[in-house]
Amino acid sequence: MLSINFKPATVTILTDPVRQFHFDYAGRLIGHFNHGDHYRVGLDGSILFKSSNQDAEDRYLPMSDVEYWWKEWGREWEDWRKIPEAAWKIAEFDVEPFPVSEFLNRIILFLKNIGFVHQQFLKIWGRIPILPPEFYQSVIANFTVGCSYDDCTFCTFYKDRPFQIKNIETLNDHLNEISEFFGEGLSARRDIFIGEANALASPNRRFIFLMEELQDWISEMKSLHPKFRVNRIGSFLDGFTGHLKDVEEWKMIRQSGLTDIAIGIESGSEELLKGVGKPYDPEIIILMVNRIKEAGFTLQLIFLLGLGGKQFRDSHFESSVAMIGRFNLTPEDRVQLSLFNPAISTGDYPFKGDLLSMDELDLEYTRWKSALNGLEKGISARKYPTQFFIV
Repeated sequence: MLSINFKPATVTILTDPVRQFHFDYAGRLIGHFNHGDHYRVGLDGSILFKSSNQDAEDRYLPMSDVEYWWKEWGREWEDWRKIPEAAWKIAEFDVEPFPVSEFLNRIILFLKNIGFVHQQFLKIWGRIPILPPEFYQSVIANFTVGCSYDDCTFCTFYKDRPFQIKNIETLNDHLNEISEFFGEGLSARRDIFIGEANALASPNRRFIFLMEELQDWISEMKSLHPKFRVNRIGSFLDGFTGHLKDVEEWKMIRQSGLTDIAIGIESGSEELLKGVGKPYDPEIIILMVNRIKEAGFTLQLIFLLGLGGKQFRDSHFESSVAMIGRFNLTPEDRVQLSLFNPAISTGDYPFKGDLLSMDELDLEYTRWKSALNGLEKGISARKYPTQFFIV
């Protein structure tokens, strides 16, 4: 017997206890568990495969495999529609009764339109090169395009588009496209992330105006889709402009509804930061982070393990741990330890001949995590695999 569980945010169909499909209410597949293997499906049509074999690395499936699985799943879903509704085991969790047949029709309709859906994604977002881990599978609302700095030699994410801040009209068009794209599937998205690279580089007044438009949109979406909830709203911040705002200005941004800020600090070593095109004083970062905490935000602070290669391995580690020890962090904050990826560095990155191996990076992660645990400040540190995420 097939089982279907209607929950406030998503719908789960079980063919057996260890084989499940997870959908949003628009019929869009979000993920599939199959006896330990996990397929996570992105809005852009990509599929991230996590194997039940713990020694296997996560990987994006090649297009040939993606096409194969859509065909296989599609045949199975068509068979579901042939099963009488009385034969289904139905469970409803804090939701109004929903006809199984109507939901199955939504699945098939989404499948038939999947090519168009992916074109919509490209039109609205183009691509989403990076997100902080706490905001994977969020609603991405871009206040800005590109990166306001974009001279870091370890990053090529935004080299293809100049920085610009959206006006209210452009933002509203963007939000309307997002609501049309998700439809009732919006309920599966419980967080909002404001992109792109450093939207908080926008002038305070401009950012708050845009936040007011976003809040109006959220209220409208809640009235249209009662299952929709927003738990958190986050954004990236660069290390060059945040210190220009005082505590009161940060409090104004917090009052506008922003709850979380992710900062790519990368290192506590001033020499290393200058060497990779990020010339700011670490003391400014400490001042900025503590101001932002005083204003009431939750933080994700990103450090790049392996930056500067073997030459800077120890000074990078020591200065960064010392810096983190001076932050006024609380248990809900996260230190994200990202591993340097030479594939996304520019041709000007000065340490290409001095890279740490993957084994050495894993040792660095263990060393950093142990040191941060030893600070006895309740700091939560975890690995941040920037190359694998699903929107």
